[in-house]
Amino acid sequence: MPEHLSWCVDMLSRASPQAVIKRRSRWLRKWTQRAKEIGLDPDPAWDIPDPHMAAVMSCKRLQLLDEIIAAEGYGDINLASDLRAGFDLVGRAPESNVLPGKITPATMHPDDLVSTTVRAREALKLSLGSSGDAEQDLRLWNKTLEEVERGWLIGPYDWDELGDTDVVSHRFPLVQGQGGKLRPIDDYSRSGVNACVTTLEQPTVDTVDVAACMFSNLCSGLAKNKRCSKLMGRSFDLTAAYRQLCVSLASRNFAVLAVYNPHAKKTMLFTQVYLPFGARASVNGFIRCSRCIQWLATKCLLIPTTSYYDDFIVASPDDLADNTGDTMELLFKLLGWVFDSEGPKADVFSRHVSALGVSFDLTETEHGVISVDNTVKRKDDVSNLISAVLDRGELSYKQGLELRGKLAFANAQVMGRGLMVTLVWPLTSSILGFGQLCKAELEGRLFWAIHMHRQAALDAEVLDYVLSFLEEFERPIADCIGLYQDDSRSMISSPVDAASSARALSSLSSVTFLHRALTDRWWLDFDPPPLASNGTAEVHSPWRALKQVAAWMGLSGLYLPRPARD
Repeated sequence: MPEHLSWCVDMLSRASPQAVIKRRSRWLRKWTQRAKEIGLDPDPAWDIPDPHMAAVMSCKRLQLLDEIIAAEGYGDINLASDLRAGFDLVGRAPESNVLPGKITPATMHPDDLVSTTVRAREALKLSLGSSGDAEQDLRLWNKTLEEVERGWLIGPYDWDELGDTDVVSHRFPLVQGQGGKLRPIDDYSRSGVNACVTTLEQPTVDTVDVAACMFSNLCSGLAKNKRCSKLMGRSFDLTAAYRQLCVSLASRNFAVLAVYNPHAKKTMLFTQVYLPFGARASVNGFIRCSRCIQWLATKCLLIPTTSYYDDFIVASPDDLADNTGDTMELLFKLLGWVFDSEGPKADVFSRHVSALGVSFDLTETEHGVISVDNTVKRKDDVSNLISAVLDRGELSYKQGLELRGKLAFANAQVMGRGLMVTLVWPLTSSILGFGQLCKAELEGRLFWAIHMHRQAALDAEVLDYVLSFLEEFERPIADCIGLYQDDSRSMISSPVDAASSARALSSLSSVTFLHRALTDRWWLDFDPPPLASNGTAEVHSPWRALKQVAAWMGLSGLYLPRPARD
């Protein structure tokens, strides 16, 4: 956990509820009073001259934030002034002095990008058009016009209205999830804008392991101090988070979007006022804001919370849950951040917290147990996708990308990074199309990943065999077959021996059976086919062993979620 979060958990574990409430009340009273004073007599230096930026930032109390940062000693002393000016999309991103250092240099100078923009725009204009789906085109266009109405975009306008230095990026639709939610994607990589950014810091976030550690440490700390260790949690989600911040005026020429107009049958242009979700520089800028909110919550208000982009997972002892929720809400309102207080993303303190695609079960915290599992929706998405692949008997490029990401994320969230190796490597190699690996072997690797996703019960020795095989791409197939063995037999040295062993050892464990089935599969794919009883050669069937494995795993029909672990 971050140092300030560890300190907060320790202090909250030792302090009495009355002392915590008094501390929070005193801090909020002080700065709420100061906010009123600033409202009556604001410093003109904090005015935002651009009307479009002023509209987006109208809720932010930048002068108050600057005074709070100075008074409390937070390290990112220039955050408020950077928010006022907006964030540059190109050039060197400003340092926060709170994020870990990591230099990521630009691969192109902004001047070089601008010098080629006229030719690049002509090429882009010729290449753009309908997405091929009339409904998606219309939904994307309507969403874009909604952003114009809310003051987030300027436009639409035609290509002949562009300035000489304007760099155009493409906006396209992406449909997500079973419900068909459409998300506009702004491609700042294709236009070259993202290549012009140099960052000196790494924009870190708190993942599931940090949240689990926060709950666990608070639970054990309360028990150590002879207090009730029952916990509750709540997730706060900022509303349209990036749209609450602005692009700087200096970078506005790099924030032009091309969107297909299905009514006029041509591409129209818009200028983004808010911070683009697809811009690399936006990440550093927004993470600075979320880290500041987290630091103020933990250090000033004793609210244990993680920070994952626009998601904040908050923990609290039972006797402080109501006060913690009210205090966190007041902090957001005091600083001018809008969060989801109603709708599907709104949350209340309870024993079950869903965030980051996982669910935290806090019903047994009094016994020191915090359970983490993937959400039902995420498990259903993975199950449905795998079932579709098995039903069709093929894995497309697009599905490979989607399945790789979903399997890796689901396993990494609850099983750590070890099993992720078995998921990322097989599908990554398939998608990248390594010439030395044939499709049959890659399908076998894929089903190893699915097997481990379902079973999650392989012992250390077997796991070592699997990882050794998956990590050594350059090994000949015959050598890879030699990795398979069981407790009672020596290592198999030839494809023929492997095939006969697979047929003979019917009583082996499930893992060894899978070894044999896949070994038999590779024998079919890489050796001459055996003769049938009538003397003719059997036809190669890359899916024969695969179907055998799928049937044994129970995957021929509906893909079942992994059984619950103790």
